[in-house]
Amino acid sequence: AKGKCYTRKAAFMEAADMFDNAFFNIGPAEVNCMDPQQRLMLEVGYEAFHSAGLSREKLIGQDLAVFIGCCNQDWNFIDLSDKSSSYAGTGGASSIVSNRLSYVFGLKGPSMTIDTACSSSLVALDAGVQHVLGPHGRGATGLLVGGVNLMLSPHLFIAFSKARMLSMDARCKTFDKEADGYARGEGCGAMVIETHQQSADSYDKHDHPAAATKTNPLQSRQGRPVLGYIRGSAVNHDGRSASLTAPNGPSQQEVIRAALQMGGLRPSDVDYIEAHGTGTSLGDPIEMGAIMAVFKHARTNHLPLVVGALKTNIGHLEGAAGIAGLLKLLLTLQHAEAPPNLHLKTLNPFMEVDHDFNVIFPVDRMKLPRASHQHTDAARPRHKPRRGFVGGVSSFGFGGANAHIVMEVPEGISDNTHGPDRQQPVWDHSTA
Repeated sequence: AKGKCYTRKAAFMEAADMFDNAFFNIGPAEVNCMDPQQRLMLEVGYEAFHSAGLSREKLIGQDLAVFIGCCNQDWNFIDLSDKSSSYAGTGGASSIVSNRLSYVFGLKGPSMTIDTACSSSLVALDAGVQHVLGPHGRGATGLLVGGVNLMLSPHLFIAFSKARMLSMDARCKTFDKEADGYARGEGCGAMVIETHQQSADSYDKHDHPAAATKTNPLQSRQGRPVLGYIRGSAVNHDGRSASLTAPNGPSQQEVIRAALQMGGLRPSDVDYIEAHGTGTSLGDPIEMGAIMAVFKHARTNHLPLVVGALKTNIGHLEGAAGIAGLLKLLLTLQHAEAPPNLHLKTLNPFMEVDHDFNVIFPVDRMKLPRASHQHTDAARPRHKPRRGFVGGVSSFGFGGANAHIVMEVPEGISDNTHGPDRQQPVWDHSTA
């Protein structure tokens, strides 16, 4: 039926339109024309800076880049603001989601909003790592990467219902035989990344984009605890596939291998994979086939690969799905514990997971296998240096743009991620 959708449920945020405009020195006339995604990204970006020990005074004039993933333009489909206002153009422009962050905080580095659909925020991170912080980049002092997604109109619900992309009961039943599509979700996330020349006695003597200093691998330049290291990132495209929106297994394999290669890692080094895992009958088997092709022969009986899917918990955040998955990966590695995949009762028979592929899809909280086995230095092969926990996260856009990020959390790092330095910022208008 024209103009109809078969689901009215999704993972909505509460009070997503609420915004402390005075804190950011934005007047009432302008804020009324601003896409709420711009507002939310400002607040979450500020929280990320605060968490990294970067005050507004320190940020002004810094050569710090901003790369944001955002693929939703619902604000332009609803009539809640004066579209003839002088603020309407910037208020509804996707480019301003990132550019406004740079403007408000006085940042001089590259600033761009990237739209590759569901892979937007991981592609944004890769762009920042490769072109800003990488060996051939422009040498910026750091990078704010983030993603945001708010559902403000029904038009995409209708379009995706026509394409049969959405779950009838608004549940992502990833890897399950009852998987029938994805549940849409809202959210926003951000993190600050700095470069780090690792000291001679730590890890592999490579340069990795990370929040750390040379003098103390577990502290950032601002003296804040390091949360983790981005070891590798990669982006590619499916090229000619079965259709424009059909996933491509070989391309997914290639992007995972490329990210591992960038980090100087083997598939056997990886403890956990955060899958794209939308819960579609076609996408799940193709993605699982790609994961199996890369990791199958690298697993031992004692160290299975653990595979999770955040979308079963909070829905598919579309343009913000990648940053959400990366944040989940970070927490999983910090705590060496994987949360359960919800709604998983019986594995999708079309996934055809080989009996000799040692893989776990957790349905309850579980410790990562390497944490449980307590490997000792004596048991570690001589060629293999001491590492922390390593994991990867995938994000695949429905137009064929694929991204994979590999992250490492050094041993003992979780002890430094709690305490008084981890308090949330206080919203004080007097500092605006």
